[in-house]
Amino acid sequence: MDEIVTAFLAGFGAHLAVRSVVAVDVNLPTLEDFRITDSRRMLGAVARRTGRRVPDGG
Repeated sequence: MDEIVTAFLAGFGAHLAVRSVVAVDVNLPTLEDFRITDSRRMLGAVARRTGRRVPDGG
């Protein structure tokens, strides 16, 4: 079960990270910030769950 949660976090975090760079959102100024913040949070959780060092020090 832990592997499924970790895979979901990795997939969704990567999706948000890519969308924060690629997507053009008109009249939604905070959506890019949300994508960046949550992708970092999710990918940081993946790093902690897999025993890797978190770049932000978290």
